[in-house]
Amino acid sequence: MSLQKILVPTDFSRHSGEAVLTAKRLATAFDAELRLLHVTPPIEGASIPFELYVPDGLSEAWSSKARALLEESHRALSGEGIEVSKELIDDGSSVAEAVCGVSERWGADLVVMGTHGYSGIERGILGSTTEKTVGAASVPVLSVKAGHGWDRALRRILVPTDFSAESRRAVELAGAFAQAFEAEVDLLHVFELVPPAFLDIPIPDLDRDRMHEVARQEISNEMKALEEQGVRVSFHVTTGDASREIVERAEGHETDLIVMGTRGRTRFRKWLLGSVATRVVRFAECPVMTCGVKE
Repeated sequence: MSLQKILVPTDFSRHSGEAVLTAKRLATAFDAELRLLHVTPPIEGASIPFELYVPDGLSEAWSSKARALLEESHRALSGEGIEVSKELIDDGSSVAEAVCGVSERWGADLVVMGTHGYSGIERGILGSTTEKTVGAASVPVLSVKAGHGWDRALRRILVPTDFSAESRRAVELAGAFAQAFEAEVDLLHVFELVPPAFLDIPIPDLDRDRMHEVARQEISNEMKALEEQGVRVSFHVTTGDASREIVERAEGHETDLIVMGTRGRTRFRKWLLGSVATRVVRFAECPVMTCGVKE
């Protein structure tokens, strides 16, 4: 994997500050170039709660302030020997739209974003930007919560796999990170035997031992590819709700990074995979990298 260009959207909050620190660490490890991006939100004329109302002219004032803050961040990173550029967008685009557009135009290999981790209505307003970007981006997106970045060595990477093309891409990315940081990869396959009730799909009488045997055979191929790169690998096969099992596995095994696929080839599969990835990004404490296969 070639990680040469890392895009870092920032709103200058502590959440995006954590993302900038993470991106800086990656730039050092991979000798990559950073681009700082700030998107001025389309405040004036928007439909927003009364308590969030802002007077006319604030957008222009904020754009001016944002340029100063962006320049300050740029100088700080440049002073540490990081190759970095900056960009500000204030054309009324949404953050997710702007991030996806810049990542494609600039040729980014990775987007690193802070996520608020709010719940309820706060999460709906503030936390959805990263989730929208995860669903729309054509490049991997690394989501980082404030207070849950890499404050220690990157030692353990969890890779949920369903043996699809998306999962193979996740395994490839995890292998590159494991080599760069001398980390161990933990492969996880989860059987979801009970489909959502509203789909009205009959539950087949399955031989769980046979299913686990097939899964182990598939995982052995992924393990072999990683071991040939000199990466230490372990695996676990279980049954249950995929997002819950992934989050609990990460928390129970001191995982520093989750790398997982999303965006299936069909609309239905995209919805299934995307919903699992969204829940993992929302509830996992450690950083989560999501990736799909370019269509």
